Order: sequence, then C-alpha cells, then structure tokens
Amino acid sequence: MITWVHSAAALASTRHLAMKNSRVPIQPTGAPAAGNSWLAIAQINVAARDPHPALRAIAPWEAATDGYNDFMARGGIPRGGFMHMLYNSMTGIEGAENGAAMVEKRPLFDEYWTTKVIPVENIDVPMYLTASYSTRLHSRGSFETFAKAKTTKKWLRVHHTQEWYYLYRKKNNDELQAFFDKYCKGISNDWHLTAPLRLSLLGFDGSRASTIVERQEASYPLPNTEYRKYFLEATSGSMSLRRPSAEAETGYLAHHLTDCADFHVNFNEYTEVAGYLVTKLWMSCPDHDDMDVNLQSAKTPLVSLNYPCPVPAFEVPDANVAKFLSCDGILRASHQVSKKMTNGFPNYRHDKAEKIAPGTVVELEIPLWPIGMVFESGEGIILRAAGDELRLPELKVLEVKAAVDENVGRHRIHTGGQWDSCGSSYIWLKH
Repeated sequence: MITWVHSAAALASTRHLAMKNSRVPIQPTGAPAAGNSWLAIAQINVAARDPHPALRAIAPWEAATDGYNDFMARGGIPRGGFMHMLYNSMTGIEGAENGAAMVEKRPLFDEYWTTKVIPVENIDVPMYLTASYSTRLHSRGSFETFAKAKTTKKWLRVHHTQEWYYLYRKKNNDELQAFFDKYCKGISNDWHLTAPLRLSLLGFDGSRASTIVERQEASYPLPNTEYRKYFLEATSGSMSLRRPSAEAETGYLAHHLTDCADFHVNFNEYTEVAGYLVTKLWMSCPDHDDMDVNLQSAKTPLVSLNYPCPVPAFEVPDANVAKFLSCDGILRASHQVSKKMTNGFPNYRHDKAEKIAPGTVVELEIPLWPIGMVFESGEGIILRAAGDELRLPELKVLEVKAAVDENVGRHRIHTGGQWDSCGSSYIWLKH
C-alpha cells in the first residue's frame, strides 16, 4: 500500500490548490496526468479507500484490482513469474512486498489477500477508464471497476489495441484533457455528450471479419444478448447446439507445453460474441489428485496484433503485449469446493481446497475473462483445454522452455452418455 499512502500525502500537501476553485486530478505524484497499470491501481486505491477533499476525478487506464485473482493466483494456481520479474527489476531502495513469495507461502485466499482487493464499489468521483482484452493482468479489474463503482459519472472505452500503445495516441490524450478540463478545472465543454461505454470487437488478423472499433453501447455485457449453450462432443472434437447421445472422452498430456484438446464449431451467419463466457467440463485424472486446467476460446490459428507492425504477424515476437490469442479461463480442480454463484455466474473464493481421488470424474465450471469477437459466416470458434497456460507470456523474457505446472499424467474430458444426464460438458457463448 506504499503508493496509496504516498498518494494521500501528495494530495494533502497540495490541498491549497483546491482553494479558489482550483482542483487536483488524482495521480501518485499529484500531477495532472493519467496512467495505466500501477499508476491506475494507485488512483483506484485512493478513490476507493480514502478519498481526499481535493480529489475531483480519476482516469485509471487499465488496472488490476485484486492481486490474487488478477495475476498472482488466477484460478487458484500460484504463478509468480511476472511479480518475480518486477520485484527483481523495479523495486526501489525502500523495498516492496514480495508478492511472488507470499503466494507460495499463502496459496489460498485468506485475510492477507483480502487486503489486496480494492473496494471499487466505494468510488464516488467522476471516472474515465479504458480496458482491453490484450492484457493478462488488467482486463478483469478494468471491467469490474466500471461495473461496480457507485459513481454515476463513469465512462469506459474498450479499445482493440494494447494499453501502452493506446495511452500515447494524441487523439486519446486530447479526449483525456477534455475530461480533466470538465471535472478538475470546471471548464464548460462537450464532455457530457461522451458515450458512457464504447466497445471494440476483434476481427483478428487474416479474418474476413472487420474489427469493430469503439462502438457505442448501453452496457456490458450487451443488452439483448442471446445465450447459446454449445455441447462438447469428444470423439469428433466438435461443439453443437444438440446434446451428444453417446458417451465419449478425449484428453491431453497434462504436464506439457503444447498438448491440448480442441472443440470447434463454425457459424453459418454473421456472429458477434461478447461478454463473459462460461465452460462446464466433466473431467478426471487417473494419475493424480488434482488438475490445473487452462481454457481458451479463440479464432485459432488467427492472432490479433495489438498495434500496427511493419512486418507480418509471424515475424512479430510471441509475447502477449504484441500478439493477442484470445480470452482464457483457469481453475485448479481442488478449488471447485470453494465455488459460489453470483447472478448465475460461477466465481471461486479459493479459500479452501479438497483433493480429488485419482480417476474421480468431477464437474468444473470455469469462467473466462471478458472478450469481444466478430465472425463472418463460415468462420469458427475453438474451445481449447490444456494443462499449461494458453496465453503467450506477457513479455518474451518470461517465456518458459518447460511446463511449470503441478499436473501429472493425462487429463480426461467426458462428454455424452451419463455425463449428458449430469448436465453435459458445454460452453456458454454470448451472441
């Protein structure tokens, strides 16, 4: 919480600027500029926990709001590689909490991790956010802050690029200036005409579908969404609106960098998929008492380049900051006992775990991070399941040469037959 404390101190030391109708937009240094990542987290922290009288507006342009569920242990699986890099390369002389060490020491969500959840519902100042699908750190937090903050003066731009690239575009900075002019300087302008939500849907490079850039929408997920349940069929590796009758199974080597199980469906009409996808799988592992399961819903083999590049996609480094594959979902199977349903959507407390007897078939409901995709008629979507992470490493330096998960043996996915009577394996797609 070092930045939170320092931000509050900076606001206090500049409170005199709020006199005579001057106002201070919130930044860690008290300077009138926006920021992303850690700078955005600092803004949200102050606005949610201890807002200062001088605080009039915030502009968090992509932020994590829950250390455990956003990046330290998504799905209950400790993954400290990114934080190890930050701790070893960016820590100042006063030091910092070693989050990677803490998640190894405290792998379940407990009172320590509770202090790392920002109560975004408390935010009650004008707020201008951005979000993207391309980050494996900030997507959930950005969308959730917009949805939960109690302020009625909030705006969200969901763009189709990458946050660093987007942050420095002149057009975007000009719009940010208009926001600060309105709420920090009291200048009358046209900001009130700005749409509360602008949503991008990715077409992906090489697709016949064109990316939709910042279309005005009423809310997210989109109103009038049609929810379709696609059932998985293991023998053919397909997805269908019809339940499979015959029992079947497929699987993949669990402790492996590339092995996976794919399920595919083509759309026979123009289709948009937007929102939070949910997959239910009946799974087992005869060789181990737990399973780390990774899912991805994608337009494979296509990728979406996060910014204009002067070379073809195959020459661009395989790093998540440059190439986006698609949204993902993650779950450690032993944490399924911590599931809770919120508005019909599965969430996990990750505050307890229960090992699974080898060979036992268990039901796993796995939510995926938010996404927006567009398909032309004849194009298809793939649901991929694997033991190792399915997103590219955030940076090339974080690439691993061998699987780092705790999986053992082979994961099996069961479809049809008796598993049909139990609810089948399926994915909810939001059209």
